[in-house]
Amino acid sequence: MEEIIYLEVPTPDIVAVRHWLQQQWIPIVGKKIITSDGIRLQRVDNASESLAQFPEKELSIFVWSVQRTTYLKVFRWGNQLFPSEKKVCDQLVKEIRKKFPPEYKALPELNASVETIFAEL
Repeated sequence: MEEIIYLEVPTPDIVAVRHWLQQQWIPIVGKKIITSDGIRLQRVDNASESLAQFPEKELSIFVWSVQRTTYLKVFRWGNQLFPSEKKVCDQLVKEIRKKFPPEYKALPELNASVETIFAEL
């Protein structure tokens, strides 16, 4: 097992992130299997290959939350690369960042008569 991605998703709403991953995200390759905390992405080369023959060729993608932030990890099972692994991971990161972009709150108006900005904040 090898960690491939460790990503902070800038939202406290882990339910929305998990739902997006499980129900809305469509990977470019592989068969998506829903798990309690995310998904497993299994290799599917052609109809004649049984998934049971290649259990080590799979990605495990899951989310968890700590202190109002959601995190996502991707692990590869086995020693061989998942088919199109880099493309799948790039797609996942690009699409999750588009769906859950950073949100920066507007700064409050500052009183110019205060000596330092720190007093105002």
